[in-house]
Amino acid sequence: RIAVVGSGYLVRGMAQVFVLAGYPCVIADSGPQIAQASHARLVEEAVEFEADGLFEVGSADLIAERLECADSIEEAAASADYIAEVVPERQEIKAEVLGRISSAATSGAIIASNTSAMPIELLSGFVTRPERFLGVHWMNPAPFVPCVELIPSRQTSEATMAFSERLISGLGKVTVDLI
Repeated sequence: RIAVVGSGYLVRGMAQVFVLAGYPCVIADSGPQIAQASHARLVEEAVEFEADGLFEVGSADLIAERLECADSIEEAAASADYIAEVVPERQEIKAEVLGRISSAATSGAIIASNTSAMPIELLSGFVTRPERFLGVHWMNPAPFVPCVELIPSRQTSEATMAFSERLISGLGKVTVDLI
């Protein structure tokens, strides 16, 4: 089960990719109304992608049926095996959200930060069990850009890297390990 935390354009694209690959996926943000608005926009975008021939016919309906919205970040994190944090690139926001995810997630859940500007070493200090944390940097538009960067911290375990590599590669993405 996948959780994607945030509500921007990249979050929507990532959620589309996970759902269309067959993964149960939930989105969350600072409140349920924001997540529900993101869900509605995500489905609208999928309809547009279908009309443009970028998604197969029926993709929007599949996304509308299978993508869930959580009432809170904690609810989404508690039920996920893999949690992608995709919030603005501001340290205080990432610290708060990663702390909330970390405290609610099961001990075996992997926590990934989609960051392009903040050091993974710094962000790893905001989670408990940093061996399960890494950077997983997607680029816009997520459904169509094939490359995703995997960025470990010094504490990231080999098992976390291997799982993340399999998950992201299984989506049809090409991973680049930034070690």
